[in-house]
Amino acid sequence: MAFKSSLFVCDEEERELGRQQAPGSCPYCKVQAMDVERQWNFCFLPICFKIKRKYF
Repeated sequence: MAFKSSLFVCDEEERELGRQQAPGSCPYCKVQAMDVERQWNFCFLPICFKIKRKYF
């Protein structure tokens, strides 16, 4: 038996939606919250769409 190997094309796009001071943080630390939109594509078809908040 022979198995064929396939090449899967996956892509992840990340886009910044907005930035603001993190809620409840110290004003001297300057911690920022950034809202990020992520979209995963498999062979140019969207399979996952998430909006997350990152802290810096």
